[in-house]
Amino acid sequence: AGSDTERINLAYRLCASREATDKEQKTLADFLKKQIAKFSDKQANPWVIAFRSPEQYKLLPNSATPAELAAWVAVARVMLNLDETMNKE
Repeated sequence: AGSDTERINLAYRLCASREATDKEQKTLADFLKKQIAKFSDKQANPWVIAFRSPEQYKLLPNSATPAELAAWVAVARVMLNLDETMNKE
């Protein structure tokens, strides 16, 4: 999955066994953008969310930042806490 939209849809398929609706897609995309902005702030510490130790930064793809990784961790936490994910039937 290359784009944020593709990643969100993949996450939805893995967590809820379906594609995200347009509203869900927009909500998560907006949340992701807000989290990237939050973790890009100089006072934020994305390392706490993104890594266990700063040495793990080397494992990031060249195009990724700690702020982006921390934001995706936040999105994943939201997805994993959806009622639909926790109560698959």
